[in-house]
Amino acid sequence: MRDFGVARLLLKTKLPHEISPQFEFGLALLEGSGVGIAKGRDERGKTGRMPVDRPKATPADRKTSAGDPGDAGAPMGAPVLLFKGCVTDGLFQRVNEATTRVLEVNSCTVQAPFGQVCCGALHAHAGDLEGARALARQNLEAFEDADTKIITNAGGCGAMLVSYGHLLAEEKAYADRAKEFSARVQDIGQHLRSAGFRNGASIGFERTTYDASCHLLHGQHAADASLQMLWAIPDLNFALLKDSDMCCGGAGVYNLMEPELSEEVLTAKLECIKQSGAEVLATGNAGCHMQIAAGARLSGMKLRVCHPVELLDESYRRAGYYGTSDGF
Repeated sequence: MRDFGVARLLLKTKLPHEISPQFEFGLALLEGSGVGIAKGRDERGKTGRMPVDRPKATPADRKTSAGDPGDAGAPMGAPVLLFKGCVTDGLFQRVNEATTRVLEVNSCTVQAPFGQVCCGALHAHAGDLEGARALARQNLEAFEDADTKIITNAGGCGAMLVSYGHLLAEEKAYADRAKEFSARVQDIGQHLRSAGFRNGASIGFERTTYDASCHLLHGQHAADASLQMLWAIPDLNFALLKDSDMCCGGAGVYNLMEPELSEEVLTAKLECIKQSGAEVLATGNAGCHMQIAAGARLSGMKLRVCHPVELLDESYRRAGYYGTSDGF
């Protein structure tokens, strides 16, 4: 059995605290340190540090909303609560910003509750269930508005959040609240599908494919809902991905604990992507994003990895919903 001590130490050091710029810096260091895919290769003397797939800062002029002049006139409507996620907010803030814009264009009022913390998924993966429960209790307090949907855009977080009812089932003070909390959680794709959402405009003709996060597929049963965000983009040059329901090898902390086997699984995934001819791959989980993007770089593939909501957001901008129809 693998020693989870290092993983637990990292989690206890950073993740229990409220999401912050300091955590973003810590994640960048961890991502660039060679842990994971490159760790396995270093031990065999093949390659050096894992390249950092760090997004560029989002320009201020992209921070628009459905209420800006020149939009399609969508009224602000039902409130929703955004679960930002540690990794997403630290390394992929653009995904949270795109999620907010897309929700606002589709008549939602978006709030991100103060006091939300890590979902606890990585703690649970590392065997620290008590740490995961402590975080779950804090999130129950932060998202106490029992009538408002909780929106996630990371499959790993979503799968954990919908498990709070099970995680806290033995705690009388929290069991019922946890069950109600889990029932309110929806992936962004699920919410848009159930509430209805607008089509956008064409974003070009790069061949695009979609890889279903295991968390969305099995934990939330929301993989098809994420795919439907892509169907709202006219003339999308879409290619089905063979074995899209197979894991990419990221699997929470699995790529840290079992790097060689993780790399084998990733190699098979990259081969399927090559066969699809795709230049763009959409996936609904930050961990999968990092795993596939790092593997693509190490293997010399030219591949843009992004979240489906980013493509829908780009489509909405081109449609003029944000007051401009120019590209990114």
